[in-house]
Amino acid sequence: MVYGKIAEVRRLAGMRPQKAYNVSIGTGDGVETEFELIYVGYNEGFLLDQDQQTVVNPTLALGITDITVYADDVPVTVSSVDNEKGTVTLSSAPSDTAVITADFWHSLVSDEMVIDVMQTSEERVQDFIDGTLDTATAKTYYYDGDGYEDEFWMKDKDVTSITSVTVGGGTKTANVDYYTYYYDTARTRIAYIKFKTPPSASTLQNIVVVVEHGQSKYSLVRLSNLIAGKMLLAELPDSAIVGEFKKGSQSSGKVPTSSRLRMINSEIAGILEHYDRRDILGV
Repeated sequence: MVYGKIAEVRRLAGMRPQKAYNVSIGTGDGVETEFELIYVGYNEGFLLDQDQQTVVNPTLALGITDITVYADDVPVTVSSVDNEKGTVTLSSAPSDTAVITADFWHSLVSDEMVIDVMQTSEERVQDFIDGTLDTATAKTYYYDGDGYEDEFWMKDKDVTSITSVTVGGGTKTANVDYYTYYYDTARTRIAYIKFKTPPSASTLQNIVVVVEHGQSKYSLVRLSNLIAGKMLLAELPDSAIVGEFKKGSQSSGKVPTSSRLRMINSEIAGILEHYDRRDILGV
C-alpha cells in the first residue's frame, strides 16, 4: 500500500506526464503489426498507466487501454504494448501505405519508479511519527507483570483508542482497574495506562492490551508525497532538470528561479516540526 497519488508526486518533482497526440509511429505495409513508439523504450521514456495516475493506493496494470492507435485516422485494435522495447502490437496489420498514428501519455520516469519512492517515503514517514499512516489499525501489545510496575507505555506513539485490557485472562475495566494517560491535551494519542493495583508476576506476557492506532491526516500524506518527490528528483538525469526544477540555485533562464529541491526541503521541515515523534525529540 502507498499513500497519495502518482500524479501528485510527479507534480512535486516537476515531472508531469507528457501527452503524445497524433504522433506518427509508422506506415502500414499489410504485413507488420508491431510499431515503435517515439519517446518510449530503451531507457528513453515510459508509457504510463493512465487510469492510475490520480488514484489513491494505485495498482499498476499497463495495458491496451493506455494507448490509442489509428490507421489513416481510424482507430484500430491494440493487442499488446511493450514498455521496455517501446512498441505497440496491433491485432491485425494495417493496409499498405496507411499512416499509423497514436495518442498516449509518457514520462522519463516510469510509474513503477514513482511507486517505489512512494513506498519508501511512506516507511520514512511512519518512522518519523513512530506509528502508521493507516487509520484504525488494530494491534496487540504484550507486557510482563512483576507485582511492582503499574505503568505500561504504548509501543507506538499514535495509539488512538484501547479496545481491551486483560491480566491473566481476566478483563480489566477502564477508570476502575486502570487509567489512561495521553501525550497531548486534546487526548488523541494515548501514552500509557496505569493500573490501580500492579499486575502480579503470575506468567510472562500476562498483560494483554488491544489497541487501534494510525493517523492518515492530510499533512502526513503531503509529507509522504514531498519525500517521494524529493527522492524522484535525485533519480532524474541532469538534462531533465531545467528551469524552476533545476537542482541547487542555478537557473537556465534569464529570470531567477527557485530551487524545487529547496522548496520541498523547506515544506518537509515545517511539517516535521509538528509531527516528528522519534525519541531524539524526547516525545
